[in-house]
Amino acid sequence: MRINATMLTKLRAALAAAVFLTGASVQAQTAGEITMKPGQARAFAAAMLRDGKPALAAQLAHGLLQRDPADASAHFILARAYQQMHRPQEGRRAAAQAFRHARSPLAHFRSSQLAATLAYESARPGLAQLWLRRSWNHAPDEKARDVLKRDYRVLRALNPWSLQARFSVQPSDNVNNGAEDPYFIIDGLPFVGILSGDAQALSGIKMTGDLTLGYRISGSKDRQTRLSGRLYLSRVSLSDAARAQAPDARNSDFAYTRFELSAEHQKSLGKGRGALGYQAGLSHSWLAGADHQNAVRLGLTRQIPLSKGKSLLIATQIERVLPAGHGPALNRAELRMRLSQKTENGGHLSYGQTVDLTDSDSANSRRQRLSAVATYAWPKPVGPARLSLSLGGAVTHYPDYLIGWARVPGGREDRSLFGSVDLVFDALDYAGFVPSLKLHAQKTQSNVSRFETKELSVSLGVVSKF
Repeated sequence: MRINATMLTKLRAALAAAVFLTGASVQAQTAGEITMKPGQARAFAAAMLRDGKPALAAQLAHGLLQRDPADASAHFILARAYQQMHRPQEGRRAAAQAFRHARSPLAHFRSSQLAATLAYESARPGLAQLWLRRSWNHAPDEKARDVLKRDYRVLRALNPWSLQARFSVQPSDNVNNGAEDPYFIIDGLPFVGILSGDAQALSGIKMTGDLTLGYRISGSKDRQTRLSGRLYLSRVSLSDAARAQAPDARNSDFAYTRFELSAEHQKSLGKGRGALGYQAGLSHSWLAGADHQNAVRLGLTRQIPLSKGKSLLIATQIERVLPAGHGPALNRAELRMRLSQKTENGGHLSYGQTVDLTDSDSANSRRQRLSAVATYAWPKPVGPARLSLSLGGAVTHYPDYLIGWARVPGGREDRSLFGSVDLVFDALDYAGFVPSLKLHAQKTQSNVSRFETKELSVSLGVVSKF
């Protein structure tokens, strides 16, 4: 490698010291030129960084890159030099090149860590979070990963933007919430009917995507206000058996999309007193490709710490739903309570109840619903996976339900039992994301047989470890 005269004068003293200390061989080709081996140049550049001479280190790195543009060490030296010169954007690009050309896990780890630091110094915490996730794949041990998780949480708190994404693929024997039995029977009425094929349970695959983008518009140590946009999509792919059962049914008949804009304000009430939150949202939904509903909602949440490891969440919400077209509006009120606590063995147990009341000029929309669910998460992996189990039930009463002109005696009543097993496979991670598997079963009994359903499904998804 050759060094031109522009940096020769500044480099002579440093080279002399390095030669004296290391016994390295440096050749002077002309009065204005020095030649050294690549390894010597890297060592001299590192010495320049230690001595606080980043400009000289950067020139040495550029010289190395002229010889070999894929020299990962030279890119790394250049990134550190730019960092010392307070040029973090250029440094981040150099660190990205060092990561690209790295040939060992440790080199990948060091360069991605440097890129994350430089992204943060460039006031780009979101990009720093991305580089920390890339570091995760090359972390040398669990201690390093614990540090990564801690740093990621700090960046998440600093970053005004947040992104949450959930995707799942769910093979199911009832993608349309269809009836279990082909016969249409109403308890207390003498007639019997036959349900159409698409009103009965159809098997297939259900795919869902749930994307939320948020921005913190203000915040302090004890309060914050955030705006969010959420897009939820549900799509279905019918099986061959379902197509044979309901030949006129199309996948698009069961497509559901919902978009919501919301605002939330949260504030801490002081040490040991929990937090209070306010929410407001507007949403629009589509069903089978057509406009379905508009809705506006207001909510209030209260988090109350009860004792060490135990807390109570109380949430209430009111919502007004306007069906597309000229259908009657729905007014909903909901109250939720959830008690959570850590068990003596380190597991996590929660129990929740929800009361949901809906009023409307539409007799078939008026209802009262009570549901409860209990969840337990094991403290340690069971075999290859983290394991949690949920069991619950619900009772829904429609007091004025009509079938055509006939009122259902005593109103329609649905009783449901459901349960799920969730498994998260931490050993199969990539960039801190791991696969998840959910087994879900549900059965509903009703005095109107159209609503007697059962479902068994398996959901495959991806979740974050931190």
